[in-house]
Amino acid sequence: MKHEYRSFSLLFFLFVSIFLQNHSSHHAATFFVKAERMDFKTLRKTRSIPLTNENGLSMCTMTLNTQEMFGCYTNQNENGKRGKIVRVETEAQLEAFGTEKRGEKEANVVTAPMRMMKQVLKKVEESKDVLVSAVLVEHPLAFLDANKGGDDAEKEAAEAGFYRGVPESDSKEDAKRVNVGQTPVAFLGVNATRKVVWAANENVKREKVQKSSKRNFMGRDELLYASVDGAMDAAGKTSEDMKRANSITCLEKRTCLPIGGYSIATAFLDGFSRYLYNESAPSIFVTARLDKTTSMFRDEARGANAVYSSLISFLVAAEVVNDLVVDGPNLEKPIVFAAFAGEEYDLVGSKRMMEEFPGLVDTVVEIGPVGFASSSKDALYVHEQYNQTDDTFEDFLKVQSAANRETLGEDSLSVKEVSRGVEVPKGSSLNSFTNVSGSRLTLTDYNTFESDDPFYGTMFDSGLDKINVKRIAEVSRLVAGAALRMSMKDKEQFAVKEDVLNKLVDNDFVQQTIATASELAECLVDPKVGLRKCSFSQKYDVFGSNALSEEDEANETNNIGSSYVGVVQYIPEDIQTSEAKSPIQRFVYEHLSRVANGTASTTYRLALPSQLKFDRDSYAWQVRDGNANGYEIWTESNWSAKIGVTIESNKGWFFEPIATACAVVIATLFCFFGERMLERALTRGGSSSSTSSQKLNSGMDLD
Repeated sequence: MKHEYRSFSLLFFLFVSIFLQNHSSHHAATFFVKAERMDFKTLRKTRSIPLTNENGLSMCTMTLNTQEMFGCYTNQNENGKRGKIVRVETEAQLEAFGTEKRGEKEANVVTAPMRMMKQVLKKVEESKDVLVSAVLVEHPLAFLDANKGGDDAEKEAAEAGFYRGVPESDSKEDAKRVNVGQTPVAFLGVNATRKVVWAANENVKREKVQKSSKRNFMGRDELLYASVDGAMDAAGKTSEDMKRANSITCLEKRTCLPIGGYSIATAFLDGFSRYLYNESAPSIFVTARLDKTTSMFRDEARGANAVYSSLISFLVAAEVVNDLVVDGPNLEKPIVFAAFAGEEYDLVGSKRMMEEFPGLVDTVVEIGPVGFASSSKDALYVHEQYNQTDDTFEDFLKVQSAANRETLGEDSLSVKEVSRGVEVPKGSSLNSFTNVSGSRLTLTDYNTFESDDPFYGTMFDSGLDKINVKRIAEVSRLVAGAALRMSMKDKEQFAVKEDVLNKLVDNDFVQQTIATASELAECLVDPKVGLRKCSFSQKYDVFGSNALSEEDEANETNNIGSSYVGVVQYIPEDIQTSEAKSPIQRFVYEHLSRVANGTASTTYRLALPSQLKFDRDSYAWQVRDGNANGYEIWTESNWSAKIGVTIESNKGWFFEPIATACAVVIATLFCFFGERMLERALTRGGSSSSTSSQKLNSGMDLD
């Protein structure tokens, strides 16, 4: 009998152990990212799944000016905000989100497609029905169906859900001024999106099982949560600190750094002069931007067309001018090529350069986006004020365009003027040029007040397929031709001038400019090559053979330097060295100085408000005279290295072994005490049988 019971106890012990252990891990779905098995057991073993930059994660950070702060932030000492991962995919789901009755309010981390980003953030800000710890924005290329290609998905996301501003216009949506407040927001890369969406779907399935079960022996089922760390140092440690936070106070507390960098200027002067800014003759300025704030996600700053089409055209135009004047006529008016840093932050680059420029300015030409690949327009548009009286540069552009069409074919770009009213758009660098004797112009590939490019100002403005290199090169030749016509001395021999201008329509020279533009596009736009690996950088050893610095690594995104301007940690003793310069600033300086060697002077120019001073003794920034000199001081908050997103289980790695141990203990105790009770019962039963038997035997004897 004992042996039978022990067999039963052993079977029961095994049954309880298996039941309790498996109950904690049922419905464990599998998910593959880069052939890596993703399930609850893996999650418990690793304790958590951090989503890092390798997964394409980009956090919304905090920026400040002298009046207020923008972006996303939590207090300096606040731990990561945690919540159950919930996906909101449609407007109907967003409308219903948070309306169901809950016994107690539970924090959620909401993940949503990018096309829903604006709506979700608005709901989070306005609704009191639901507690949202953080918002995760999904990459549109993570889930593509057969009916929608990558371009369609990116276009839908860009047009519907993205904050973007067009610097050449007075667009109402200013990406750098988006203020989400104390809700961390992160943009997920493709792999990170798939992991988070898997977690949200698992939560849906597990909650359905939990609701459908009348009794849940183990209590609440296992769910997946996200912890999002978005603490910003400049926000301080208390709500009062946050109220007082601005760019001046955070610089005093050393919790932020000024936004800015270094502009680059190259001046083509009269033959005997080799120094910048020393000519009495009024200069012709050709300008472009080095950087762009494309979104509230600093690490996702792109700009194939928005930034780099104009910058490539700018660099090729400088090289064309150099090639034509090196053995040609002297220049009567200096031609200055200026690439400005930090323009999206109160035009700090152009303001600072013009503050330090003592000479006169004849004409300013701002090269805007000129290389939109899908543009059907066959014209270069010249935006000017309707009351402008000096049309010299526009006329020379038209002359060069006519020469191109006559020699190279009718498919060459025409030049058309666009009137934009009395005022220059507030985001244009032309506003920094207040004392101009001639015209102020902006060149673009669109004839309205905003770009036709649907990807403009978004992270999807990336890759060679977004730009037209041939068109960019043609704009370069148009700009160089017009600038040379304005600058060459009238008394030069006619034959020399004709030789210079005829070269602009020479087929071999045209192909050379297209090749140069293609090479620069490889450096600035192609994510497979990038700044460090492209032929120009390799040929001239632009970045040296040393490993990437931390600053360079922060600005490097898929081999392409981010078009976000960044911050200035300190000012080196000699700013004319590569020290403390961003990769894009170093590249543009090296290109201009090498292609214009012997005919021009190239210098770095500080792009920071002039009231900022760097104290070398204390290694800290000081502010003089507040917002004097017409500058707005912009800063970016420091943040912890822990910033990011982590997926976690609400039961964690320890639950399964504890559940198994409990099962073993319960089954062991059951077997032990059950066996003891059975033995006692059998012993009592045996004693009773013996007594009855004795009585029976006694009775028989009496008889």
